[in-house]
Amino acid sequence: MDCKAVEEKLSAYLDGQLKAEELQLIAAHLEACPACRAELSSLEETVGLIRSLEPVNPPPELKERIMGRVQAVTSALGSGTPAPGARAFFLEVLRRLGRWPAGGLAAVAAVLLLAVIVGRGPLAGRPGVGFKSPLGGVPHVAAESEQGQQAVKSEEQLSVAGAPPEQPAAGEKKAGDSAIQPKRAALGPAPLERKVIQTGRLVLRVEDLDATADRLTKVVAAEGGFIQSSNLRRGDGVRGASYTLRVPAPAFMDVVRTAEKLGEVEQRELGGQDVTEEYVDVDARRRNLERQEERLLDILGRAKTVDDVLKVETQLERVRGEIESLTARLKYLDNQAALSTLTVDLRERPQPVSAVRTLRVADLGVRARQAVLSSINALLDYAGQAVVWLAAALPFFVLALALVAFAWWIERRRRKGTRS
Repeated sequence: MDCKAVEEKLSAYLDGQLKAEELQLIAAHLEACPACRAELSSLEETVGLIRSLEPVNPPPELKERIMGRVQAVTSALGSGTPAPGARAFFLEVLRRLGRWPAGGLAAVAAVLLLAVIVGRGPLAGRPGVGFKSPLGGVPHVAAESEQGQQAVKSEEQLSVAGAPPEQPAAGEKKAGDSAIQPKRAALGPAPLERKVIQTGRLVLRVEDLDATADRLTKVVAAEGGFIQSSNLRRGDGVRGASYTLRVPAPAFMDVVRTAEKLGEVEQRELGGQDVTEEYVDVDARRRNLERQEERLLDILGRAKTVDDVLKVETQLERVRGEIESLTARLKYLDNQAALSTLTVDLRERPQPVSAVRTLRVADLGVRARQAVLSSINALLDYAGQAVVWLAAALPFFVLALALVAFAWWIERRRRKGTRS
């Protein structure tokens, strides 16, 4: 089963209204799909919050208000030219409602109220789920259903292609939408743009470190990149530098090829990490949490007691924290995929010795004095370390001497016994 089919049956899955085969298929899909598991968890939390609300008793004048509304609708239908089926339907409803007691009408009102709450709760925003009126004279219900379908389509387009949704034409009808939907389903979702994090490392042997560093900086700037960090080092008369470059992903290989021409390549490492699956998973979890946040805000607006308000606010705080964390992760992946990282190590080639240097006599005495003092200090350090070592080894020497003396004493007694 695909994700769309599973999402449409999650409500029935929670209520246990599916067949055993469907339950097994959905359970297997939930184990393999993190997005559907997150949707199921969100649905369970929302249903739990709705069930925790206190029941609302219908007002005493509910029957009179319903009957008055039915009579008004019947009068409006009688003044127009409705279809015979609609007239017969309303007359039958009016006749049956007139026979029901007040308790029955209250139960009907409670069921309608629960349907409205559930329609705004976990099922809101789902494709294919909505209430359709059998009457042609109530246009606002059809308009709300059509707006819900357009919102769902826009959300699906955003999640798949990452582009803004297309606005429907002014004269577009709901029947036209239903005719277009099978074509879109047959074509399948638009291909996702892959998210690949490219990294690389170059070690170059160069003749002139300063000139090569300037050329490398100009190459990166020309491709729209920048130097994230740099490090200059010197040791044993040889200079070196390390640069961490961030360049746009499309220009990554061009920068690598250009940098290789700046010197002799001693080491070359290139790699890529495909994070498309992680990106889609994180984005789906974030969108599910955003829908859960909207439902929690709706429940918060209908909460009556302080305890309910505190419970909903606790859930809101948790959901918003997760949304911020997932949003930060998406921004990080976007940044890493958009800007590739290239580390370039420049090592200057040592200059060859071409002449014999003259003896420096000016500071010869100073250097000789420093060498003698350094040797004396080193000798004193060695002597101190030897004393410390002997002090540390003294207990072992004493123990070894005691063992040797004991062995000598045993051997001496054995020899005396042999002679006697």
